Amino acid sequence: MDEVYNADECFISAATIILLPVIRADGKEINGGKIGEFTTKLRELYKMALKLEANISS
Repeated sequence: MDEVYNADECFISAATIILLPVIRADGKEINGGKIGEFTTKLRELYKMALKLEANISS
């Protein structure tokens, strides 16, 4: 868990939640309680890929 507590950012990925940012674990903040920039970018890219695969616009 030390790696999690000291991470710049952390997230959980699963088919049903796409990509969920983790800002706290066991009551300890990760990255000062802020969502990381790569987590946000990855979530958007993942959503775009899912839409393309499903052939959905916007």
